[in-house]
Amino acid sequence: MLRFLRAFHFPAIDRLWKFLLATAIYTSAVCGYHEWHDIVTDRPQPSRIVEIVLSSLIFGWFMHFRANTAYDRWWEARKLWGQLVNVSRNIALKSRHLIGASETDRERLAGLLTTFADCLRKRLARPRSLPGDMEAAREPMAIAGQLYGLMGEWAANKADPWKLLALDTDARQLMDVSGACERIRSTPLASSYRGLLRTLIGVYLLGLPWMLYDEMGLWTILMTVVVSYVIIGLELIADDIENPFTPGPDALRLDNVADVIRETAAAYASRPEVL
Repeated sequence: MLRFLRAFHFPAIDRLWKFLLATAIYTSAVCGYHEWHDIVTDRPQPSRIVEIVLSSLIFGWFMHFRANTAYDRWWEARKLWGQLVNVSRNIALKSRHLIGASETDRERLAGLLTTFADCLRKRLARPRSLPGDMEAAREPMAIAGQLYGLMGEWAANKADPWKLLALDTDARQLMDVSGACERIRSTPLASSYRGLLRTLIGVYLLGLPWMLYDEMGLWTILMTVVVSYVIIGLELIADDIENPFTPGPDALRLDNVADVIRETAAAYASRPEVL
């Protein structure tokens, strides 16, 4: 039974229930007013089905755009860290098979790749307004600089320049990934759009019981709560995933990705049997 219930649980629901309770109380009050008003006036009310359909279509378009925009940011961040894993593997492979790096150099390289992923992960998790943000931004760049310093040593030791060029193609992607992640982190969704959408959510949910009552009666309470569950739930989820690097239940599991890079780099540095 618990496994069944967990299948329908999502982190945002811990904040959602308060909104649903407020919606249920408000809708009950609206239905109570309508019941009293119908008894007093005894006058049939015109159908509002047209208003319901039109407002739902317009509002649904806004919610679709909001959800897609937030998910696109989360998905792009996920692809970037997948790219970082592949780049790290390619650098480790090429350093061994193309450059013929010694075991000591391979261990240095493994340490640099692991440190780069850890520094980038910590950098992205920092609040943007935290003091020392610029110093933290330089850490991944400094690690990439050390990697290029190691490649410079290989060039000084007469490594094939064409093979070094092949390695450079992957090494450059480290900063490409870092820069793309920084773009996602530093450019959140426009606050004006977010504020407008939340205002529309409030107005729509406040007006929904008034439009539904003449069509559904007391079933309006259940229907409004269900609609609120979907709309507010989507907004809470979108608010979480539009910042995929901020620590939270819906954030990317960058610790796991960094562990994969660490294990892979260490394996290719010292264990020939994995090759």
